[in-house]
Amino acid sequence: MSEINNNLKNTKESEEDKRNTRIGCGFFIVLLIIIIAIGFGIHKHIANVNHQKAVAIQEQQKKKATEEKAKEQAEAKKIQEEMPKINFTGKINPQIAKTGEKVVISVEIENTSKNKSIKGIKLVFSNKDLLEKGLVITNIMNGGTKNGRDINWNIEIPPKEKRTFNIIASANEPGEYETVITFGEYNGFVYYQSPDGNDELDGKLIVTP
Repeated sequence: MSEINNNLKNTKESEEDKRNTRIGCGFFIVLLIIIIAIGFGIHKHIANVNHQKAVAIQEQQKKKATEEKAKEQAEAKKIQEEMPKINFTGKINPQIAKTGEKVVISVEIENTSKNKSIKGIKLVFSNKDLLEKGLVITNIMNGGTKNGRDINWNIEIPPKEKRTFNIIASANEPGEYETVITFGEYNGFVYYQSPDGNDELDGKLIVTP
């Protein structure tokens, strides 16, 4: 009888130990889940904070770039508005020439400003081949100089006055040459416009054998 009681007691203790073990394991699992959840939450929070910082930095950089671009455009517009306006006419004579025949490019520019002088002028030819293949330049009148597709004159045009610029050349390689001529400031990067906003002069030359 005593042995049976001992067995029952041992069985109860064993079941109690198992139950305590299960409770302990369950508690440990719950605790582990809580720790993992907290860790994940902290990681997610840090990731969100870093993402927000990165987005804020990108927005600041974008805003700064937009402001700088707007500032540059405003400055360029101001410079353009302060530039004297010009009236211009020009021609290539003759427009059809035989190889070796004399060709003159003549441009007349009037400074329409009431109080601002033009310190110099630059003719920019869109088609470089006109100057280097279609023509052989023999003389740029009034001290003009050639630089690639640009012809520069360091000549002042006072307010309400005109100047004529002549380029003397001879026809060279046969072909059809078309170009757009624009008018820039001498050794500068700003271009002159007429009072109505025009800033181009079209030219065409046909060279025959």
